[in-house]
Amino acid sequence: MKIPSYTAFRFINTLGGGTTRPWLIEVDTGKANPELYVMKLFPDKFLQQQNFIAHEVMGSILAKEMDLPTPDIALIKLSESFKATIPTEQLPDLQQCSGKLFFATKYTLATEYSQTLQLRYLTKDDIPTILAFDMLIYNIDRTKRKPNLLFCEKKFYVIDHEGAFAHAHPDRNQISFILKNHLLYNKSKSLLRRNDDCFDSFLFYLEGLRFNNLTAALSQLKSLGLSGVKEQDWVEYISKVSKEPSKFINLLKELLQ
Repeated sequence: MKIPSYTAFRFINTLGGGTTRPWLIEVDTGKANPELYVMKLFPDKFLQQQNFIAHEVMGSILAKEMDLPTPDIALIKLSESFKATIPTEQLPDLQQCSGKLFFATKYTLATEYSQTLQLRYLTKDDIPTILAFDMLIYNIDRTKRKPNLLFCEKKFYVIDHEGAFAHAHPDRNQISFILKNHLLYNKSKSLLRRNDDCFDSFLFYLEGLRFNNLTAALSQLKSLGLSGVKEQDWVEYISKVSKEPSKFINLLKELLQ
């Protein structure tokens, strides 16, 4: 899979929350009309700590491989004509970013997470699958404070994977650190008590996980200076887990007891 690269067309407005100060923008995707995307501005000081763009790409691709809905991704270039549409008060955010490419996801007109919507749109398979997926990629950013789940037309979307792959060295035993803070921890724990097979859907996807799209995207990012050794270590780790999926599932069950 090659990550599409588009040119920003017009600034629309800022979107609330987060240190990335996301912008809603119009993007030239080659279609008759520009399309709306949400572009993140990762300041240089943050990218020096973690490769958030690679995290976002990896999380999105793996989510799609596991049939978890997530918005389409793109790398965005900023033209001078686009920069002319940016309000003066937003320019300082851009000036903190020296990179020439920005990560963005296709805009989805959706409703943010709530407990009521969770009960309405997430099935008994979805809940443990989302939790297990986040444990697999060590995602620290799906909590009650920051759900990163959207709902639209009876469909859910997992979003924002910058907080995934947070541990420097992949280790399945580290997931206990984030498990209890996960948004769906209590519900998954309750489902496991009633049904020992509640992770079967996740097991199915983990066993059949393919890495062609992920390795191709990381190769593209590496050529752009946006991926390195850490990301490759995570791919190797997830590949190893997928070859012995029952061990990972059993660990999850043990931690949920």
